Amino acid sequence: MPRISSEVIKKVASARVGFDVLPLIEALKSHNEVSEFELAKLLHEDINSVRNKLYRLQQQNLLQFKKKKDEKKGWYVYFWSLRAERFKYLYKEILESELTRLDKRIKKEQESGSYECPNQCVALGLEEALGTNYQCPDCGATLNSCDNSKLVAKMKKRKSSVTQSIRKCS
Repeated sequence: MPRISSEVIKKVASARVGFDVLPLIEALKSHNEVSEFELAKLLHEDINSVRNKLYRLQQQNLLQFKKKKDEKKGWYVYFWSLRAERFKYLYKEILESELTRLDKRIKKEQESGSYECPNQCVALGLEEALGTNYQCPDCGATLNSCDNSKLVAKMKKRKSSVTQSIRKCS
């Protein structure tokens, strides 16, 4: 199985499934094609909790399984393994979505001014400030125009970092 970095796993898990699946993913990384019963023992969790996590991962198509019939008991046992390529695909998708959000936010910050209360009650965009007649909705003080160039620079730096991460995925 191709190696999946911890960064990719954490980002995908937090965005799509939940952090509670991280120990399960780590167990699956170190044991290829493992049954849910073995996973429950490894994680010291009840079988229903493990199954819930497996099904949530499966909904995102992050797992694959093989079904084998237990000859003694007559029921089917599922053996699970990770789909590394799917983690990488979702990671790239998450990064591209973040890049789109950053582009929109940078454009908005550059196009519209930002206004803040001198008493630090609120910070508003141009339209919101105009709607309050440049008065703080909390204390009534006149809003001051503020320089958001540091914020824009920080967002551009993050955008560059996200762009580099996307290139690494390709």
